[in-house]
Amino acid sequence: MGGDSGSPIDLNRMSLIALINQNINLLGAGWLDRRLKKDEQERRMARASNHRKHRVRQQAKHPLVLWYREYQQALAKTDEDHALSGSQSTLLLAAFFSNLSKAKDCAGMAHILKRLIKPDEFLAAAFEVEVAVFYLNLGWQVQFVEANQERSPDLEIMQPDGSRFWAECKRKDEMTARDLENEAFFNNVKDRLYKVWGPTKQNLGLTIQFAKDPQKSELDDICELALEMGRQLTTAEPENRLPIGASMLAGKHRVRLHYLAEPDVVQAYTPIDYGGDSSEFMAEQRVTLYTGLLMKNPKVFDFRCDIPADKYQSAINSFNSAVGQIPPSGPGVIWIRVPFPDGYGAQLKDLESLASRIQRELTGEYNRRINAVVLSARWFASDPHDGMQAIRYSHDFRVVEHNQPRSPMTA
Repeated sequence: MGGDSGSPIDLNRMSLIALINQNINLLGAGWLDRRLKKDEQERRMARASNHRKHRVRQQAKHPLVLWYREYQQALAKTDEDHALSGSQSTLLLAAFFSNLSKAKDCAGMAHILKRLIKPDEFLAAAFEVEVAVFYLNLGWQVQFVEANQERSPDLEIMQPDGSRFWAECKRKDEMTARDLENEAFFNNVKDRLYKVWGPTKQNLGLTIQFAKDPQKSELDDICELALEMGRQLTTAEPENRLPIGASMLAGKHRVRLHYLAEPDVVQAYTPIDYGGDSSEFMAEQRVTLYTGLLMKNPKVFDFRCDIPADKYQSAINSFNSAVGQIPPSGPGVIWIRVPFPDGYGAQLKDLESLASRIQRELTGEYNRRINAVVLSARWFASDPHDGMQAIRYSHDFRVVEHNQPRSPMTA
């Protein structure tokens, strides 16, 4: 059982401005302005460091600040009568404020708002709001349950007939220690290379294939190899800028580099996804009235390991953690935002495989307080719209039901 739990996001310029302005003060009068000013101070410090050749890559600490800054840039580049650029940040911002506007009158919202302004709690709290809106859209009532010293679920839902059940929401923050270490290694490689390739506008697509989990001691050698390969590609004659590859540590790691574009050459926005375990596409974007979404200076960082990531175990860890949050009598539903890579095909395949594994945890006398587990995944895809490429934000889910729940639900 599954389906798309999303709804169309209105990116009409005036509609989105009204939506954000009507709901932004729910987070506290002046809160975002203060965060933006603090972020700007940190940006100035980063620019000063870059001027001194330190190559500091500044990133907003609060996700909402990052999304809002990119939304402001899209506003500045968009004609008043047209839709905003469908960048990932704009879509995430629009989806968040759409959900917040629908859930703002729920009981218990006050403590959620307090969590939303904390950088380390924002994504988890935003996911709880997203799940609440799913039930609100069904016409049911939702209360956010404030955490206390005892373990408690995130939501209490009341159906039209008066029956109630609990819901617990878990995000990708339940990744295994191994996946966290690998992700940290990938981010270190990406940040080191970007500090060179970003300012010098070396537009390259990097793929690193690891035969085994990388070690911290290998970071310097991997980065130096990639930088040297980048110098070879960017200084070669145009006709010789073919993909190049190299291996290190007796073939333990394999590095491949593609030349993507000349510096500052504008082209149609076309996201690149090499399909690795961890992949990030970067490009400067702008939208025009006649040509749609454009980009320049693209870069791709793609990492993959021959030993599969523990993404299944990560979801199982989330499930095991969530079970104890539901009262023993139930009924309860667990929502898990699954940390899978982008790409519709990969999402569907992984969701089906994980659903089969979760089903074994919901059989017979096991975990009978849990009536169902909802596995939720989201992705961004580039789709044609009105003759132009646009980014679509969607999410799919799989529902796995217990065959003998302790307290059956009425709907």
